[in-house]
Amino acid sequence: MDVAFVSPTGNLLCAMSDQPAEQGVEPFTALQLTTSYVRPRPDTQVPGKDHRFGFVSDETIDYLETHDDLECWAYSPLIQGAYDRDDRPLPEVYDHPGTTRRLSALRSVADELGAQPGQVVLSWLVQGSPSMRPIVGASSLAQLDAAAQRLRQLVAQPLQRLLADQLRDARFHLLVGGVALRVEARAFRQVLDQDARARKSTR
Repeated sequence: MDVAFVSPTGNLLCAMSDQPAEQGVEPFTALQLTTSYVRPRPDTQVPGKDHRFGFVSDETIDYLETHDDLECWAYSPLIQGAYDRDDRPLPEVYDHPGTTRRLSALRSVADELGAQPGQVVLSWLVQGSPSMRPIVGASSLAQLDAAAQRLRQLVAQPLQRLLADQLRDARFHLLVGGVALRVEARAFRQVLDQDARARKSTR
């Protein structure tokens, strides 16, 4: 299998894509970068990840969407089993409100489909736009076969929509006018607008 992997970033991606053709060699066809359903806080160091540019970014997504001949292989998509194993919690750098909401949505969808959260994550990556090829590890061939079979089943489900719906319906607390309100995410803008009008009327 002729596959060339690179982990570029920024403008280097554009420059590197032209070099193989200029040198008369086969161009690279895949990027291998770390990504998953949840993301670490910005400007933090993820334990065990010493490559500061080794993560999928918005710039990476934009580049992949305009280069159909290039695909992305997702490294460490399950974050060392953190989605499914209580003895392997997410690293501290993933601790932020966005992760809380996404994990809640993930568990709801996994329960609905009778799947493990990690299985849903892998299928979500495959279904994404652009589609990602998750790199996973298995301790036996039987385990790998079972995982592949479950992945094929889940890919048939509308995971992108299901997870998006769960995120949109996520509940969180807002402190408005000194009162803690539990509101639907879809009502967030309405609450803020009401609070802004109330503040304006008291001036």
